[in-house]
Amino acid sequence: MLFTNKTVFYKSIRFKLTMLYSCMMLLFSALIVLSINLYLNDYLRRDPQRLEQRIQNLENMPGITEDFRLSEIERLQIKQIRWDDLQKVQRMSLYALIPITLISFITGFYVSGRFLYPIQHLAAQMQKLRIEELGKTLPEQGSDEIDSLIHSFNDLSQRLKKSFNAQLKFVLNASHELKTPLTIIHTNLDIALQDHTATEIELRQAIQQSLDGVKRIENLTNNLLDLVTPIKMDEIVDVTELILEQIEQLQEFAKQHSVQIVHIIPKKRICVRAHSFALGRAVYNIIENAIKYSASVAHPKVCVTISDEEVGVHVSIEDNGIGIPEYQQNFIFDRFFSAHRQNDTQFSHSTGLGLAIAKDFIEEHRGELKLLSSKKGKTIFQISLYS
Repeated sequence: MLFTNKTVFYKSIRFKLTMLYSCMMLLFSALIVLSINLYLNDYLRRDPQRLEQRIQNLENMPGITEDFRLSEIERLQIKQIRWDDLQKVQRMSLYALIPITLISFITGFYVSGRFLYPIQHLAAQMQKLRIEELGKTLPEQGSDEIDSLIHSFNDLSQRLKKSFNAQLKFVLNASHELKTPLTIIHTNLDIALQDHTATEIELRQAIQQSLDGVKRIENLTNNLLDLVTPIKMDEIVDVTELILEQIEQLQEFAKQHSVQIVHIIPKKRICVRAHSFALGRAVYNIIENAIKYSASVAHPKVCVTISDEEVGVHVSIEDNGIGIPEYQQNFIFDRFFSAHRQNDTQFSHSTGLGLAIAKDFIEEHRGELKLLSSKKGKTIFQISLYS
C-alpha cells in the first residue's frame, strides 16, 4: 500500500484513485441501468396493446378453430405474467448496481496498487537513504512517467551529494581559516602573560600579531556574511560612476603597493538594474586582487576598461602582475582557494573568498565573471552584464 504508518488510508493516493475509478464505473453502470429502465418503462406502457394485437393475429390465422381461441381470463393471465417478467428485469437491473459497485472498488484498489507500486518502491528507497548514501541512483527501465520520476530523483540525489560535499568542504575550510589566527592570538597572549622577562618591543610585537589575527578574523567574518546576504536588484545603477567610486576607494591601497590604476571609461551614462553594493563589491574585489598580484613587478599597473555593446556591458580588469599558474586557473573561483598562497607568504593573509564573492554577486545579476587569460605580465578578468 502506498501510505506510511503516519498516513491515514482514506487520505492516500491509492484510496483516492480507487474511489475515482469506482465512481466512474458506477456512473457508467448507472447510465446503462437508467437507459434499460427508461426503455422498459416505455415498453411496459405500450406492451398490453402490442400483446393483444399479437394474440388476435394468431387467432385469426387460417386453420385456427374456436377451441383454440383464448378466453378473456387466459388473456389477462398472459398479460400479467408478461408484466411481472418485465418488472423483474427492471428490479434486477437496479439490484445489479450493488455488486457492480463492490467489484469496481475491488478492481480499482487492485489496479491502482499495481500502477502505484513503482512509486511506492521509489518512496521506500528514498526513505532508506542516509547521508553517506547521497548520490545513489535507481535503475531506469523504460520511458514512461515513472522512469521520468526516477530520473529526476537520480538527478536530485547527485546534486544533493555535490551540495553536501561543497558544504562540508566550506565548513572545513572556514574552520581552518579561523583556527590559524586564533592559534596565533592565543599563543601571543600566553607569551605576553607568562613571560615576565619579555621586553616592551616583544610585547608590542605580540600585541601587533594578535591584532593582525583579529583583523583577519574580522575580514573573514565580513566575507562570509557577504556570501549569505540575499540581494535584490531594485536600483538603477550608473556603471561608470560605480566603477569610478571603487577605483577612488582603492587609490590609497594602490599607492601603498606602488601600483598605478588607469581607466578607459566612456563619458556617457551606462545604466543597468542592479544592487549597487553587491555590484560595487564584486568590482572592488577584482581590482583589489589585481593590485595585490601586480605589486611585486616593476612598474605595476592595473587598467579598467568599460565597453557598452548591444548585448550588454563588459568591464575588463587587466594587470601586468605575476599571473596565475595554468594548473590553478580552474580553481580560482572556489571558496577559500587563493593562488600563490600556499607557496608565498606575501599572500598568507588572503582568505580566498574575494573572487568567489565577486562571482556569486555577478551571477546574481544574471551576468558572467570569467578569466579571459593569465600569464606572467598579463592577466585579464572580464565582467559581463547582459541587458
